[in-house]
Amino acid sequence: MQFLNIKRILCTCLIVFSFIICSYPIKAASDIKIIQDSTDLSLPLKDFIYVGERMDWDVLEDGLGIGGLNSEGYTWSSSDESVVSIETSEDGIIYGILVAHKKGSAIISVKDSNGNTASAKIRIKQPCTSISINGNTNLVLNKTSQLKASINPSTTDDINNGVVWSSSNNSIVSIDSKGNIKGLKLGSATISATFYNENRFNNNVVVEKIVKSIKINVIRPPVESIKLNYSKLILYPNNTITLKASIKPSNASNNITYQSSNSKIVKVDSKGKLTALSNGSATIIARINNKSAQIKVLVYTPVTKLSMPITKVLPLKQKINLKASITPSKASGYTLKYTSSNKKYGSVNNKGLVKTYNKQGSFFLNASASNIKPSITKQAKSVSNKTLIKYLSKSNTI
Repeated sequence: MQFLNIKRILCTCLIVFSFIICSYPIKAASDIKIIQDSTDLSLPLKDFIYVGERMDWDVLEDGLGIGGLNSEGYTWSSSDESVVSIETSEDGIIYGILVAHKKGSAIISVKDSNGNTASAKIRIKQPCTSISINGNTNLVLNKTSQLKASINPSTTDDINNGVVWSSSNNSIVSIDSKGNIKGLKLGSATISATFYNENRFNNNVVVEKIVKSIKINVIRPPVESIKLNYSKLILYPNNTITLKASIKPSNASNNITYQSSNSKIVKVDSKGKLTALSNGSATIIARINNKSAQIKVLVYTPVTKLSMPITKVLPLKQKINLKASITPSKASGYTLKYTSSNKKYGSVNNKGLVKTYNKQGSFFLNASASNIKPSITKQAKSVSNKTLIKYLSKSNTI
């Protein structure tokens, strides 16, 4: 009898336990997934971000988009927190916000309160932060050169994309896709190198431009040589003449400077105009860059008048100097010559020394001054005069 009572009690407990179990719902394993945005389930999961960026991931559980907060029972983790970590707010709330630290990759995992997990791989890319341009900023007219762009840092993921070159004025400086520039006319233009950090997401491209610009000056070619149209000049006071310089190449800089070694004798202005001032010599130097040419200028004052006595009476067989008086007294660069009109009665040398013979009569002593020919006139003027020389008997005196 006692055994049957125990059996009844056990059966009753079993029935009650079975009823309790059957009446309490058993929760099945959840379907959990990491998504890009809980407010727009159509957005695909982005698989990379750049160093220094932040990105928010959410959770999809049983078809429901959830923010994934730790207060909702979710725990986030990174397989390599040196590459990418999960941000924690000041109040300790974790939102599933990824913070990229350095180039690399990591597995991001999320676990709900029931132990269900999901994970996704994220790549951290290194963006371009700056550009350097190497090359000469002075470009010779009609010449070409190449600019080189350096993308910094060198570990930039999209470095093979290269840069896009552009010119602010293609009529002055043109540039091609390889950075080759050509100077088309004198002036300056700004050359820019642009690198695009492309962030492709949901068929859209979010572009961050990194731009570096330099100013290119198109200049004349360097002077190879300079030559003046005279190697030597002879001028009279107050004569003027303008020098002409030939420069090679012809399109080189024409900013010539002129200088006189003695501006009291010959002065020169900025355009190469010479003015002769007084007797003497001076060297005129034309300079451009590190090239120069020079000429020697000689300045002479011409004779304008010769003065001699009209008549001169001499005894026979005598010698006397009869030099002509020169006007102006500062005349220079002339040749004075004396001649006798009749060598039977007397002679004269080039110094004006007259010699009479032992024969009575007369002759003309001729004097002429030939001025040196200046460079700017076709013919130099000569002046002359003469004196009648009369012969008396030997006993007469002068």
